[in-house]
Amino acid sequence: IEGAEREVLLSMGSRSWGPHIKKLVVEYSFDVFPRRCDFDEVLKHLRATGWRVYPESVPAWFASVDATWDRRKTLGNDARQIWAFRA
Repeated sequence: IEGAEREVLLSMGSRSWGPHIKKLVVEYSFDVFPRRCDFDEVLKHLRATGWRVYPESVPAWFASVDATWDRRKTLGNDARQIWAFRA
């Protein structure tokens, strides 16, 4: 997710996806949105709109709500996948 893609995703309601969309995989770019609270907002929104969400793990130093992604620690590995499924 880079740029406007995040805003589009956050604007989608539970009925916006239609009946046939059952799986969603996005790559979240921490180099574009480095704050943990922004990442958590996307996860929370997906859950609130009916998705079961399975984000790829993040480093322990990025666990706190006020954490910011540090590219020096990741050596350029600045994205994580988010898998989501609906019944």
